[in-house]
Amino acid sequence: MSLVHAGGVDWNIEWRGRAEQPALALVHGFSGSLRSWERLRPLIEPHFHLLTLDLPGHGNTPLPEKRNFSLHDLWEALSKLLMELSPEPPLLCGYSMGGRIALHVGIHSPEFLRGLILLGASPGIENANAREARRQSDAKLAEDIRRNGSAWFADYWGNLPLFASQKNLPPDLQAELRSARAQCDPRGLAFALEWFGTGRQDYLVNELHRVTCPLLLLAGALDEKFCASNRVIENQCGSAVVRRAEIAAAGHAAQIEKPEAVARAIIEFAESLPTPLDPSGNGER
Repeated sequence: MSLVHAGGVDWNIEWRGRAEQPALALVHGFSGSLRSWERLRPLIEPHFHLLTLDLPGHGNTPLPEKRNFSLHDLWEALSKLLMELSPEPPLLCGYSMGGRIALHVGIHSPEFLRGLILLGASPGIENANAREARRQSDAKLAEDIRRNGSAWFADYWGNLPLFASQKNLPPDLQAELRSARAQCDPRGLAFALEWFGTGRQDYLVNELHRVTCPLLLLAGALDEKFCASNRVIENQCGSAVVRRAEIAAAGHAAQIEKPEAVARAIIEFAESLPTPLDPSGNGER
């Protein structure tokens, strides 16, 4: 792991796999880290040069020095990081909050991406009043986290209906997931809710036509809300290459509950795309 400065963020990153393989960047969700991909990583690592990273305030990436670091600042910073690190257009995969951030990159810089993979992601909240209510709800949760700490948050978050299907996971894996949440920095969690939360995001449906890179939309079949979001994205995006898959018997975090099925979908999608050019200019890899 190492720190790379880009876009006002000191990103903690880690490369895995072989450099001659196509690049795939993975962006975790809220309260996660680059370690959140550990169930999926060994299944896809033989096929890609994997870049994992910690979002600001998560894992070992510190909070930005800029106090009002917005969602706009974040996706711009991520774009700059990818452009600095990847000699070729990478595949970009984001989960949940990370998927919303990745979607912004796909809207604003589709020509830079070989493909975009969204897992349990959303174009935002359509109704302005509902969006404001969500912003206020996130602000309250941020204050609760500051007051009560990460151990309290770990139990609160794990008991949300969104993650009900995780109660079917082996007890040791459930304990591992809780432990990872409990190790989060409360300041980072609060900052992310207040600045990167869904209530802070514009409703992006009218921008989806700008997503012209190949697109893979994934969601757990039990995650009805995000399955519906994927149908909206599919219908409104501008890409001629769109795949949508619902992962059977999985909820919101399908990469944790059914990593084999998610890995298979990602590998098949990547293999369907044109072979990336050799960065030396000598043709295909």
